[in-house]
Amino acid sequence: MSRDFHLDQATHDLVMVGGNPVMAEGVDELRQRVKVRALTHRGEWQFDLAVGMPYREQIMVKNPDLAIVKATIAAELITIPDTTGIIANEVDIDSGRNLSNRIDMDTVYGPTGEIEV
Repeated sequence: MSRDFHLDQATHDLVMVGGNPVMAEGVDELRQRVKVRALTHRGEWQFDLAVGMPYREQIMVKNPDLAIVKATIAAELITIPDTTGIIANEVDIDSGRNLSNRIDMDTVYGPTGEIEV
């Protein structure tokens, strides 16, 4: 697995210790990868336009079917290396079309715990 810089979960800024960036490892790295993937819109990353959530195409559409939205999100997140399954996936879209997703994934390092996106 490649290594990732550790990002602060609230601000998404690099975590620095003594002026040096901290590397994310194990389940923390996978929690971070899940959150980053969930926050990436499909077509946003210029090196692979297929990476990311199909928000415009399948998720944030008129009268969304929550079962389809949930399955679409799960199908994208399960492609992250070292994830082995989904323990829980709660999706809600309010009347203002705001999406909230809470997901707990199983990984080769153990469960991620609830990740809120």
